[in-house]
Parts: sequence; C-alpha cells; structure tokens
Amino acid sequence: MMRGAAAPILLTIAVSAVSAQELPSVLPIDADEVRAIAVNPALAAFSGEYLEIGAHESFLGITSSTLGLTAGFAPYAFSAPLRGPSLRTSHFSSHRLDRTRFGAGYGFAPLPWLALGASVDLIDLGYSNLDLVDLDDPLFADGRSRTGIGIGAGAALRGNSGFTAGASIEDLNLPDLSLDRNRSAPSAARLHTAVAFPLAGTRVALGARDIEIGSPGARGLSGAAFELGFGGWLNPWAGARAFGGNRGIGFEGKVVLPFGMEFRYRAEQPFSDLSSFSYGSHQIALVGLSDRPIRVPRMRPPPPPPP
Repeated sequence: MMRGAAAPILLTIAVSAVSAQELPSVLPIDADEVRAIAVNPALAAFSGEYLEIGAHESFLGITSSTLGLTAGFAPYAFSAPLRGPSLRTSHFSSHRLDRTRFGAGYGFAPLPWLALGASVDLIDLGYSNLDLVDLDDPLFADGRSRTGIGIGAGAALRGNSGFTAGASIEDLNLPDLSLDRNRSAPSAARLHTAVAFPLAGTRVALGARDIEIGSPGARGLSGAAFELGFGGWLNPWAGARAFGGNRGIGFEGKVVLPFGMEFRYRAEQPFSDLSSFSYGSHQIALVGLSDRPIRVPRMRPPPPPPP
C-alpha cells in the first residue's frame, strides 16, 4: 500500500520541478546571452555565433540521493550568413524523473528593431529509480517513458537607447506526455516576458518566467518567477549582476577568458521553508564566441547626433 501511494507523490514532486529547472534561468531579452536564445528563438536574428555549455544544480535541503535536481544545457546560435537558426539541447534529472529536449529554432528581423522566431523541440520524459514504487501499478502499464513534440514562438524589440523587450512561449501546443494513454494530461505552455533599459550607468531588467497557461492544471501567475535585476560590465574583462524576486535572491558574474571565451557563474538562494537547510542553486557555464571578439555593451544611451 505504501509503495503504491508513493508513486503519485514522488512523480508529482519531480514533475513540478521540471519546468523551472529544465532550461537555464534567464530572461528572454538579451541577444548576447545564448541562454536567452534557447528560451526566445527570435533573439538569434540579432546575435552572432555562440555556443554555451553549462550545468545547474539545486540543493533543496533534502538528501541529494532522495531528490537532487540537476540540469545540463548546450544552446548554439549560428553566425552570418546563416544568422537566424539556433539549436539547443537540455537534460533534467531528479533521480526519479529524466527529461531531455532536442530543439531547433529560427529567428528573423522583418524590421531593424523587431525580431520574430519559432522553435520545435523533441521531448523525452522518463521515470527511473522507482525503488519506492510498485512497478505493477497500472500507471506504468504502458511503460515508463513518453516522447512528444513542443512548439514555441518568440518576439524581441531593441531600441537605439539601449531599451530591449522580449516575450516567448514554450510548448504552446500543450504536448501530452502522460504515462496513461487512456487519460489525457496536456502539459502547460510556459510564457516568459521581460524588459530592460539603461539607468544610472547600469542595466535594469524586469521580467517574469514560467507563467503556465493553457492546460487544466496550469498555475498561471501563481507559479511564475518574477525577477528584478541590475548590473553590467565592470570593465572590459568582467561583469556582474544582482537580482531578486519572489523565488529568491542571487547574483551572477562573468569573466572574459582567452580565445574568445567567457566563464559564467550564477548563485541563487531560494525563499522557502527549506532555505535554512539549503545551499541554494548554482549554475556554471562556458561560452564560446567564435566569429567575433567579445563586445562590451554600452551601459549609457549614446549621445544625440550633431545638428
């Protein structure tokens, strides 16, 4: 009886963590952030060539062997003359649930200040290490994994004064990855939106991630992550940014390495009943920019043209 009852509990915990952890935590506005291109395919129209390889680990105050949350990701954006296409792969593991995405996107700019994009993902969802679960449970009668297709879209704006805005949606077709083939359980679509602008020599960004919509179980704004951040380049070789929101506070930094590489690190301390037992979440990434040198973003608006 206990083994059978454990199945829905463990699977609910694992599935609830997937949306927030599967892809890197980033707002959909920065063409110079390949992680953002993985979330908003439109940004590839404004980008150069980038490859990022990273990992994300969350420590929830629970023994990692029981429920550790680990994600790896590797988005890639092409350079001119193929500017616009992008690729991405990500893998999430909770030691009970594994979810992998392989995706491709395309962004184009019908106007110099506007980009639009679309993406398609192959999604594989599987359950493993179910030692506390009765595998004869009818829930697993048709196997322990499902495969589906996710469709996404995005838009981005950029202004001459440094103002940028973006919005994207993932899984807008509400893919059904339910193990029970006799019961439909469509996944929620996830909406991300943000704006950023220069202010007093720094860059301010305000946005919301993981707004679930569309499916019967979608949490809407109640499950979203709201974030306010500020920061920029400290000098041509390093940058830092602080942020905070309803899920936690943290910082991220990046350092320019030789051969057109960047190293990035992000740490976040969550707001939860377990926060006093948690080491927070940590993300590291190595970024390669192969077609051009590192650009230092302009933190202040450009001067007006001469009369």
